[in-house]
Amino acid sequence: MKLFLRALLGTVVYYVILLFVFLTGREKRWEESAGHPIEERWDQNSTYVDNYFPFLAWPLLVILIWGYCIWLFSAKNTKEKIVICISMIPVGFCYLVFIVFIAMLGYQP
Repeated sequence: MKLFLRALLGTVVYYVILLFVFLTGREKRWEESAGHPIEERWDQNSTYVDNYFPFLAWPLLVILIWGYCIWLFSAKNTKEKIVICISMIPVGFCYLVFIVFIAMLGYQP
């Protein structure tokens, strides 16, 4: 249980720091490029988001897979395993929404 709490706290700290740096840097770059043409601003924004995307998406995917593997291996009967597998559907959907939301920050119209 202590390992789980440490991992959870580390994950929360990682994402809070990363999202703070990501969002403040994105806004700062957007304000600095105020006099440039819109196409150049969108290119800079897309590049910035593309550079941070792996740091946001991959660790969360690894944590989800790790958690589900531990959960499946600790299940005592088939009914529990089926319920765990069914719960992967809404969690996977939420992960997909998160990925699309982050990817759309770098969208260039």
